[in-house]
Amino acid sequence: MFRLFSPLATEFYVKIRKPGESQFTFIKMERLDSGVYQAIVYGDLDSYQYLYFGKVNGRWVEAVDPYAYSANANSRLGFVIDPAKALEEEDGSKGLSPFGSPSQAVIYEADVRDLTSKLDLPDRGTFNALARTG
Repeated sequence: MFRLFSPLATEFYVKIRKPGESQFTFIKMERLDSGVYQAIVYGDLDSYQYLYFGKVNGRWVEAVDPYAYSANANSRLGFVIDPAKALEEEDGSKGLSPFGSPSQAVIYEADVRDLTSKLDLPDRGTFNALARTG
């Protein structure tokens, strides 16, 4: 199910593309109450790319879903991700066990440019510099 809120829009579509294909399929979204648009698509859409395409204030606009589970480089497309598959290992087992308490989580956030800006490397400020060993 694809759903968005755009009270000023008069029409919306979800553009979906199957992995490996070049053409998008346009699916018309139904306007519900209070500016909510919805489209229900049946089937396994895991790894499909998608965008919203709609007419807002008389102009056609494209928008990436800000709540997409995944996006490509520069967030140009959203991806449908099956959460159950995301946790599976290659052998089909569940790879992550649940935390006993949220306080057990260790979360790191790093800026690649900041972490590598002082290194004496020609590619400092890049992921390549961050991935180097030694």
